[in-house]
Amino acid sequence: MFDFFNYFLTATLSNVFSDKAFYEYFQGIKNSQNLHELALDFAFNTTLTNFNFQHILLCCPNKFIKIKLEPEQIYKLDLSKEINNGKLLYINYTPEGNGNLFPMELLGNSPLNTIYNTHKQLYPYIIDKTKPATTTDVNISYVYVPEKILNDPSLKQISEAYQCYFNNEYVDTIIKLQIAAEFILGKFLYNYSKKYKQHSYYIKLKKDLAKVTSQNNLLPCPKFLIDSLDAMRNKRNDIIHEGGNITLSQDDVRKWCVDVLFFCKYFKTIHQI
Repeated sequence: MFDFFNYFLTATLSNVFSDKAFYEYFQGIKNSQNLHELALDFAFNTTLTNFNFQHILLCCPNKFIKIKLEPEQIYKLDLSKEINNGKLLYINYTPEGNGNLFPMELLGNSPLNTIYNTHKQLYPYIIDKTKPATTTDVNISYVYVPEKILNDPSLKQISEAYQCYFNNEYVDTIIKLQIAAEFILGKFLYNYSKKYKQHSYYIKLKKDLAKVTSQNNLLPCPKFLIDSLDAMRNKRNDIIHEGGNITLSQDDVRKWCVDVLFFCKYFKTIHQI
């Protein structure tokens, strides 16, 4: 049941936030118009984010496997073939049944260097010393960033921004989101004229983008996204001028996490950037 439920949930979320769904959203197809609301209220739901499901917004795989843990036998977990050159973001171990064993990671003498390691050594810790330990099934769920996202500057920055957000590092979150937005906007405009490279981000966002889409009869970027990113730009400037000593609203940062993703998806799904 665990495997089926989690597979169904992951598959459903992945379809909801697929590139096709973003494309239909920007095209104004009726059934897709609640996508932004879903991203804010569902993908960033506290319960789901405890399992790093927010990364499904970026189409980061959330995988589920089952292993058997034996008493007094270290289990060597190898995720390297699947994750390959991607990056492990999150992993969870959930024993089931009455085997009385819990997998404890052996970290060696440098624990921080093993956080994202795709090779894990799991020690079978006996939960209740007064009871016998037997073979224990362990459900493992994990999330990773695929190599193609790590090689995409804008999506990589958004992924890192999400990690910062859930570590309550809001200043770092905004800085990374700003980098993502500036990069993809600049790349889009540069395709039409090298002169845009000399313009400030404010001019690119508020004037150049509308000019290019209008002159080339392209689908314009939704105004609410431009207004939101401009507000984030102002906050980012405040951070720089005040040396980071400013108050940030969690709700604002959360919304910017979603809006910058939608901004990037606009260019990727509509303009193939």
